[in-house]
Amino acid sequence: TPQLVRSGWTEESLKPGDHVTVRAQPDRNRARPFAAMQSFLKDDGTSLSVTPADIAADNSRPPAQSVLGVWQPARRRQGGAGIAPGRADEPPLSLPLTAKGLEAARKFTVRDNPRLQCVPFTSPENIGTPYLHTIERDGDNILLRTEYMEIVRVVYMDGRAPPAGPRSLQGHSTGRWDGEVLVVETTNFADQPWGVARGIPSGAGKRVVERYELTDGGETLTVRFKIEDPEFLTQAFAGEEQWRYAPKLTPLPNKCDLAAAQKYLGND
Repeated sequence: TPQLVRSGWTEESLKPGDHVTVRAQPDRNRARPFAAMQSFLKDDGTSLSVTPADIAADNSRPPAQSVLGVWQPARRRQGGAGIAPGRADEPPLSLPLTAKGLEAARKFTVRDNPRLQCVPFTSPENIGTPYLHTIERDGDNILLRTEYMEIVRVVYMDGRAPPAGPRSLQGHSTGRWDGEVLVVETTNFADQPWGVARGIPSGAGKRVVERYELTDGGETLTVRFKIEDPEFLTQAFAGEEQWRYAPKLTPLPNKCDLAAAQKYLGND
């Protein structure tokens, strides 16, 4: 929805009974009734694009002075594939998986996708989603917000221990400053069926360290991460994403609707 709004769509753009010509890229698996929509052309000549907002540099805005602010992905990933390598509809078998992790990946099915139950991704997978991200102060703490599913992560800068009780979906994050670089360490994640990456679960030992650093003179923010999970990974793996400073963009409401999410499964 946020991407459509930024491409000019409104609730009135299409109405029941409208006749449209559709351009789309069909699923490679022709047995699946899905397609990646490109545009709609209405009979009155109106064209509606579903292309994500332009991510080219905006030369009219000043560079960021700190990691705080609004950021958008600086590159597009197929299908919003997150941080893991490979296609968005396949598990990343190239990761250093334990036997348990490999078994889980081989049992992969789209029906296990937690998003279909309106359960959001966790770090580091949500770093790679093609939506806006914001970093802001909240008193002595830092808030990391992701537009997709309206994820909010509190980063406690006083190094406090995780609270007693059940582990939480987004875990417990503590932070510190390494010069101008924000370093965030997160542990105490609840078990999640896609907690490591697409189709790869995570367990109680999952630990993620993220480093948020201004690059390109403040034009971009590089987010480097390392993830450990001895239950599903034989060794830690690392990666990075790059976000572009986007102070003119405003995060939009993007709550998950369970009925809409599950339409992706079809009727079979």
